[in-house]
Amino acid sequence: MTKVFLGGTCNESDWRDRLIPMFEMDYFNPVVDDWTPDCMAEELRQRESCDFCLYTITPRMTGVYSIAEVVDDSNKRPGRTLFCVL
Repeated sequence: MTKVFLGGTCNESDWRDRLIPMFEMDYFNPVVDDWTPDCMAEELRQRESCDFCLYTITPRMTGVYSIAEVVDDSNKRPGRTLFCVL
């Protein structure tokens, strides 16, 4: 089954909550309540193993880390990286 990594804006943005119910595929949501080094390691593993990495940027974005991630993945996995700006 196809699996998609859901990267991009956090900050209480609800784009993931609206998108996930429409999926007929597996997904990895990296948003957790308590970010730990283990969470970071799992996120990196998922970015590498998922069939697609979807990065969605919304007006709630306050940092630039998601931009760095999408640039990194678009270079490492150009055929599997999707970028959306809302």
